[in-house]
Amino acid sequence: FPTLFVHDGHARIADPVAGRLRMKGKGGYGTASLQAPPESTEELFTWVGHLVQELVDLEDYYFGSDKESKIAKVSQLAVAAADKLLSDSTGVGKAQVKSRAFCLKGRAASFVPGQEKLAEENLSKALKLDPQLLDAWNGLGEVYWNMQDISQAQRCFEQALEMSETPNPVSLRNLSMTLRAAGASNDPNQAATRQKNYAKGLEKAKEAVALAPEDPLNWETLGNAYVGNFFVNAKRPDEIKRALIAYEKSDAAYTKLGKWNPSLHFNRGMAAKYVEDYDLALKSFAKAQEIGAAGAAEERRKVLDLIEQLQEQFEKKKSRKFKDLISNFPSESFRNLKDLKAGKHPETSRLAVKVLSLLKRPGEVPVIAVCCDSSGESLVLSLYNSELTKLEQVLVPGRTILAVEQANVRQISVTASSQALSYSCVAVGNPSEVTVVFGASPGSSSSLACAAGGANVFSTAAERTMEEAPSVEHSANGTALGQTREECQEILIEAAKEAGPKGGRAAVLRALVPQLRSLVEKELENGAGERLERLEAMLERMGHGEVFQEECEEGKRYVLGYVEGLEPSKSAFHNPKTYPWSCELQRHWMEIQSELQGHLEGEVWELGPYAAPNKQYAPEWKIAKIFTADHWEDRFPTTQRIIQRLSGVRPFEVFFAQMPPKTKIAEHSDNQNY
Repeated sequence: FPTLFVHDGHARIADPVAGRLRMKGKGGYGTASLQAPPESTEELFTWVGHLVQELVDLEDYYFGSDKESKIAKVSQLAVAAADKLLSDSTGVGKAQVKSRAFCLKGRAASFVPGQEKLAEENLSKALKLDPQLLDAWNGLGEVYWNMQDISQAQRCFEQALEMSETPNPVSLRNLSMTLRAAGASNDPNQAATRQKNYAKGLEKAKEAVALAPEDPLNWETLGNAYVGNFFVNAKRPDEIKRALIAYEKSDAAYTKLGKWNPSLHFNRGMAAKYVEDYDLALKSFAKAQEIGAAGAAEERRKVLDLIEQLQEQFEKKKSRKFKDLISNFPSESFRNLKDLKAGKHPETSRLAVKVLSLLKRPGEVPVIAVCCDSSGESLVLSLYNSELTKLEQVLVPGRTILAVEQANVRQISVTASSQALSYSCVAVGNPSEVTVVFGASPGSSSSLACAAGGANVFSTAAERTMEEAPSVEHSANGTALGQTREECQEILIEAAKEAGPKGGRAAVLRALVPQLRSLVEKELENGAGERLERLEAMLERMGHGEVFQEECEEGKRYVLGYVEGLEPSKSAFHNPKTYPWSCELQRHWMEIQSELQGHLEGEVWELGPYAAPNKQYAPEWKIAKIFTADHWEDRFPTTQRIIQRLSGVRPFEVFFAQMPPKTKIAEHSDNQNY
């Protein structure tokens, strides 16, 4: 896949550029190395731990010319102190003391280039004495990463997670990186493995964020995982947008800690450039350059060159004769930019454009053509999944006229060198959606499908995928917003009627998003209606008929309504240890049982909330409501009180369920993961 994004965020488990953090404002590096070593064993352990943290700070935050000598000095102090702990370890608890000392010695040695074998040896000794020593597993994994032994590093992080009583974000984050590194091969025979690794790497990054959302490295790793998954698994445009959101959260978390990370800003700049958010790209590359990211200056220059080229081409267009600009456009019904912006003729969105120039940007995505419409108005055609050299063989600047199916126009604005540039842009994700209606090169195809190339991914600006047919119908914008659930329901019914039987489902799903935004904002306020990205992504997938399918050890998952990031992520069964409130609930089982026994018979039992389907797979199944539709029932006060006191859970639906002996529930699913 395109090597646009190459850096992960951790200095000891990343590319050489990555992980360079700088302190901003107050802060600095540890002072343990300036203090004399203490006498007692526990105080000495604490001191060595501070020395190791000082090494982390120097590695990540310090960029002076004496960086290597400082690291070597602190590492030497830590190793010597760890050796003293090892030589003094006698009596009861000797194995535990030795394992901790070996771990600290190994970690201290791992920061010095050329000391990888010493680090590996000591961390391995620590694990032989204490196989559950989490720091040792993580440290050994980082050592193997630096030795470029990715498979061994992966095994260490997997072992750390297996040995730990609860999942830990460091191991999950590092495992995400190793999975993606293991899947980085472009060998077509390894495509399936690569796709699986990247998808799994994304899940691990999500788990790390869920456990420690305050850690900026977790958010940065999640952003990188989204980008990798976008390219490798050809995910929808939402993936890049989610990456940008993750980068933003990472930046906010770094700022809160007083830290800067050049790799974060570099990666955010690359993602922003890909979606043609050039203001954000310039800002990100400038920040990355300021704090030491290699390659940031070059990428910033590329964006500035692009803006300069666009300005130059728009100026050249002004000198062209108007009659030349609008000549040879077909007389049949096509739309122009003015029609698209005004929403006129919604029955068709075919846009006719004349190619004026192709920008020379070898290897850059997307390929950009400066064009004009039938009225002479300028615009940019951004062609994803296309190759510049192939397009040059088909298109004749100043002559070729193209028809773009299902065109969606947006406005791009950017300010560079105190000069503002704003232009209309139509992005195309599938070259086959563009046909030549006039002036192609002799012998060339009438479709731009012949110019397809590069990564077979979705355009982050176009609405459709490479595989989707260009004839998908779109409903008109500007639908009225309901103020109540009932009004929203009426609007959706009308949308379905207007679309007819073929397009009804997609039309309703498209109309549903603005209604949901309106209701959520009305209920929760504070911009909540604009924070429905995962839900919107799910509805978009449903509108296209996409189904989440996955094979796992417990069987096959088939989910129509799939909200990313919700548990269970990989298993059909929840681990109670992940949810402390479930353990608290279990402690009150006798009180709950006592209250339930008073209601085993009687009117409290009724058919489930979905009575019609229930009859198909479980006609004898009945429930006794505790909390449904935002309402607590009065008949179970003790159980209600226990549930309301639980920390870390917000109930959506709570009920008892019963079935007569020897009855069964047939196989069924609600086809959703929420």
